[in-house]
Amino acid sequence: MKKAILLTPLILTACLFSTKYTGDSFADSILKSDIERSVRMMFRAHYDCGQIDEIHTRIEEFKLLPDQQTADYVKEIWTASGCGNTQAYRIFAKTDQNYETDFRVSELSDN
Repeated sequence: MKKAILLTPLILTACLFSTKYTGDSFADSILKSDIERSVRMMFRAHYDCGQIDEIHTRIEEFKLLPDQQTADYVKEIWTASGCGNTQAYRIFAKTDQNYETDFRVSELSDN
């Protein structure tokens, strides 16, 4: 019982700081979490702020593997907003020979 009481504030606090997602993405929740970690690190480095309130995702391009179930590659734009700033990132994700996903994140310039 004590453990449940002690964990409740932690769970509620985590819910208060979760990032809101809007838009469309091929990423499942695990991949989103991994990509968000990279986006958050770049956002923090650029704006000296790690608090991202919202990420809007948009699929730019994709190609399916012959099974028509799995994406060979996906290009998306993720736009992160927080601390009064907004920054867009290009996400490139590719399925490898083991059906695992490799991705890279690059900051889009304002130009």
